Amino acid sequence: EEEDGMGPRPPVTPKNCLPRRGISVLEKLIKTCPVWLQLGLGQAEAAGILLQEAAGTFLVRRDNSLKHLVLCVHFPSLNEGSSEVLEYTVKEEKSILYLEGSVLVFEDIFRLIAFYCVSRDLLPFTLRLPQAILEASSFTDLETISNLGLGFWDSSLNPRRGGGSLAEPSRDPAPGAPSASSLRSTAHYENCSCEIELSIGNDRLWFVNPIFIEDCGGSALPADQPPPGSCPLRPVPPTSFATSPTSKWAPRRPAPPPPAP
Repeated sequence: EEEDGMGPRPPVTPKNCLPRRGISVLEKLIKTCPVWLQLGLGQAEAAGILLQEAAGTFLVRRDNSLKHLVLCVHFPSLNEGSSEVLEYTVKEEKSILYLEGSVLVFEDIFRLIAFYCVSRDLLPFTLRLPQAILEASSFTDLETISNLGLGFWDSSLNPRRGGGSLAEPSRDPAPGAPSASSLRSTAHYENCSCEIELSIGNDRLWFVNPIFIEDCGGSALPADQPPPGSCPLRPVPPTSFATSPTSKWAPRRPAPPPPAP
């Protein structure tokens, strides 16, 4: 209807009606930790579960003899048609965690796993969440999955993908070797904010910017593809960090602002 000769009024849009954002990888990991964080699971039990899942699927267990966390991952083997479960030791010192052999450190196990879901570092491929968790669109869905705990892996919510392999195996160099993308100009590194450099004596470590994990972890990616626009990781230099318990951390600083155009 027209009012006082004026045309119909446009509908009023409340100021707080913003598009609903998706659930990030980090949030999904936190909500479903009873599924993948299995501290009481043995090596053989973890391997038995993972070998029936898609390549890149993972579990985290605790090594009772050495008292540290272990990241167990199902990866395709070099032999065609076979696969294997690789284990990576998660080192812990004071308030930070890192994979043995890496110079990237994290605040907790959730951020460590979230990072390796979107970037390889020293892994052959990125990690992969179970399809039900990837496709979950609400926190109610995640709670349903979480309530199953270890039973999720044998439940109807988790279709078995035994002997899973990646559609396009990565042709990248062996873990630890610099990739072509890591040899870009130093100017690119100066504009990269996915890592924050920290120094311990003569060693250099890289604290991964949590904002990078949040930004790149908002959607699922194929396991053999890096996130678009992600920063290439530097070649892993030798470090004595794991054998230097007396080293002192410099105070943490917030992420640097993006460079001016």
